[in-house]
Amino acid sequence: MKKRFDYSKALLISGLIFFFAISGLPLLRTLFYRNLTCTPQAVDGKINLEAVSPAGTILLDGDWDYSAGRLTSAGTKRSPGVFVHVPGYLPGYEESDEHPSAGVFASYRLTAEGLDYTGAVTVYIPGFNGAYRAYIDGSLSSESGCMPADSGKTSGASRTGIYPVFLSDSGTHEIVIETATSFPGLYMVPILKDYNMAVRYETAKSIIGFILFGVVLFPLFMLVVFHMLPQGKSLNSAWLLITGIVAVLRMMLSGGFYGFSPVTLFAGLSYEVLDKLRYLLTLALNVLLIFILQKHAGIFLSRREMLSFSVYCAALYLVRLGIPQNLYGGNTAFILIASAFAPEFYVFLKACFSRYHITRHGIAVYWGIILAVAGLIIDCFYGNGLIYPDMSLAFPIMFPLATILISLVLINGTYRQMAAASSQLDTAMSQISMQKEYLQAVRSEIEVIRGIKHDMRHFIRVMKTLCDEGRFAELKNFLDEYSEKTEPGTVPYYCENAVANAILGHYVLKAGQAGIPFRCFCSIPKNAPVSDTDLCTVLGNALENALEACADAGEPRFISAETRFLDNQLIIRIENSYSGNRNFTSGRYLSTKGGKNRGMGIENIKRVIDSYGGFLKTDHDGNVFTLMAAFPCSAENNV
Repeated sequence: MKKRFDYSKALLISGLIFFFAISGLPLLRTLFYRNLTCTPQAVDGKINLEAVSPAGTILLDGDWDYSAGRLTSAGTKRSPGVFVHVPGYLPGYEESDEHPSAGVFASYRLTAEGLDYTGAVTVYIPGFNGAYRAYIDGSLSSESGCMPADSGKTSGASRTGIYPVFLSDSGTHEIVIETATSFPGLYMVPILKDYNMAVRYETAKSIIGFILFGVVLFPLFMLVVFHMLPQGKSLNSAWLLITGIVAVLRMMLSGGFYGFSPVTLFAGLSYEVLDKLRYLLTLALNVLLIFILQKHAGIFLSRREMLSFSVYCAALYLVRLGIPQNLYGGNTAFILIASAFAPEFYVFLKACFSRYHITRHGIAVYWGIILAVAGLIIDCFYGNGLIYPDMSLAFPIMFPLATILISLVLINGTYRQMAAASSQLDTAMSQISMQKEYLQAVRSEIEVIRGIKHDMRHFIRVMKTLCDEGRFAELKNFLDEYSEKTEPGTVPYYCENAVANAILGHYVLKAGQAGIPFRCFCSIPKNAPVSDTDLCTVLGNALENALEACADAGEPRFISAETRFLDNQLIIRIENSYSGNRNFTSGRYLSTKGGKNRGMGIENIKRVIDSYGGFLKTDHDGNVFTLMAAFPCSAENNV
């Protein structure tokens, strides 16, 4: 047992290490991206692209020429503004007086030197939660959302597109990005890429995302169907259904949902509202995942802890609502995102370093939640421009993997429950059959007794007559014959418990028919400390295995059954002879019979005993097999 405990702890700790690694590596890669790739970076509004080609992905990060509070037409010559780092947030801004609802109006300009490419290129911003237009030498290369010049606000019907631009032979080109967003700054990195490759990449990303989204929708659909059934209307299925719906909505709020902007999918809500809704769904999904972890992984969390998590997330969301949009970003965004996942950190640490044991199914659920939360963290960081390059598929990939893993565990659990229910049904049917057999034997015995009682007056008259006439030899013969007819019948009686008596009597008769001696000393009270079904499972399977083993054993053959109370426990001890050949596979004894139910007897006995907190011990010595089971019982049941 200790070896298994250490193994489970190793899996839990390795999951925690994986969680920190998979969540932190994109951040570390972003911090050291320039050192790792040695790609050019913009300085004072200029970038040298001689050493790179749009055939690969070129990240246009660095210092851009920035103009705040106004939009400029592409290609318009204007006085230089200030230089700001892209991607990044601005420390503050002033909203436009002309379009206050639009948020931040700005234009970013970058001069690309040494760019010589014969094919069509494009500049676009994947996952950008705002309206923008990107131009190359005055030609529109991409757009998303409604610009203020069109509608006076950044919300409304969304336009999204990537367009080809053919470069001139000058080698120096101007890139202008106009933005209208509630976020302070161009917080997502623009990408320069071959147009055809960009289209293929975005199309492939959409197809992969669509497939993964279907992977999530299918179990969600099955949960809906299951919850509509009478047997499916349980609290656990409702929580799973709610979690699936929240996860789907959260995936739809990820930047660029299969080529559709979240603005389009959510009825024209503004980007600011969508960002706060995204944060709300993230917090809600965190609490729901913790609930699933507690219910299906066996991690104990008190009601106080769950209530604390809920209050903490609610307070955190109020903080997010209270932060002005012009102050949100950078370190503020990082702190709020990291704070949102603090409850998961606590639960993961508690699972790893607590003393209680988690089953292998619980470990699988634990790893599934690890994948889901890690993907959600990466998505939150990417959606706020804290990591790059493109990580928009992190959550759509990792959450379906988590869904598949958790679904397999739940399906396996459902199968085990159905198997246990089927086993209990078989046990109940066997119990009913043995009870019928026992009652039939009792009924036959009663009929014999009734016949003897009916003829008793005749027997007494004959015995009196023989005695009066002094015919004692004939009287003795008559009494001998009468004694044979009134010998104890075939109905055995071993204890006060009707179920145990029926089971023991059934197998005693079977053993007698097979010529196997059966010794029995049974003391099970009428009100046994175990249910009739569980008692039938333990006694029935144990005696059936013993009878089967004796049938293949050589002489001498025997079965011995003993039950008694000791130290507030009901002790069941069964010994039987066997051939000496043990079929021990995968940690359990298998029957000598063929069939799919081989080894189920001992497994069912162990399942029942574990449910009572008792113990089961099996031993073999020579040609004798011993099974001992103990059920804890209270003093009031010991009657």
